[in-house]
Amino acid sequence: MSEEPGPRVDLPRVDLHSHAGRCFLAGLPAGHPAAAALGAASVTDAVRAARAAGMTALCLSAVADFAVLRPDPATGLRAVRDFRPGEAYADYQRQLTGIRAAVAAAGAEVATSPAGLDRAARDGRTAVLLGCEGGDFLEGDLRRLEPARAAGLSVLTLVHYRVSEIGDVQTEAPVHDGLSRFGRDVVAGPDHVAIGTDLDGNYRPVLTRYDQLDDLASLLRDRGLAPDRVHQVLGGNALRLLDGILPASVPDRSPGGLMGDAVGVARGELQHVDDDDGRDGQAE
Repeated sequence: MSEEPGPRVDLPRVDLHSHAGRCFLAGLPAGHPAAAALGAASVTDAVRAARAAGMTALCLSAVADFAVLRPDPATGLRAVRDFRPGEAYADYQRQLTGIRAAVAAAGAEVATSPAGLDRAARDGRTAVLLGCEGGDFLEGDLRRLEPARAAGLSVLTLVHYRVSEIGDVQTEAPVHDGLSRFGRDVVAGPDHVAIGTDLDGNYRPVLTRYDQLDDLASLLRDRGLAPDRVHQVLGGNALRLLDGILPASVPDRSPGGLMGDAVGVARGELQHVDDDDGRDGQAE
């Protein structure tokens, strides 16, 4: 009887969501109450530990609503007040600046493309992906997406603990019944920003596993997104991401493999969107 095959050890290993080293505290002044309560940030040590463990990359996620969160016995954390004007953006900048400085001190690279991950895998180094848990820093301004990507942000969790301009959260009563109209615009985004999401924290999660990608197009349509906007999400963003990453990072992207199937499913769903749109326009 043949043995079960062991885990692949020749593939890149990436932690897609972490707050390693309490990275959301990076850049806080000495003596800040949060640092006193939680301990100082140790991002540099965390990156070095990931390198020692053989990680190809880890995503260090800022916490967009950190400034307004406090412990809560029922939900763990809760937003206890509104942001002051400009406060969310300033705190996001503080965290990302502090994280980048700590990553540089560890001798690591912030990866912003598949090539950066490939270099890390080839050279036996650990790269860092920059993420942000919650889009509160947008403060209702879609134009901030492109500068965020240019600054190295590659993973954005749409919401965290605060009901924001983007949408509802799982731990609070719904206000928008899911994503707001602005939240839908954030998902569709400009034509090509290339910021991904880890699907964490979303109210009434649309997806709980990435192999549910075939459900996404119909759900987007059900939530009121026009066919051209669905194309922006699946064709303009997902396919560009998959087509850009898979040739470099996945040895086998053929049908039957998880990622190869994801590409085929996304293309198939785009065809379904086109077919449905054509039927919608026909007379009864």
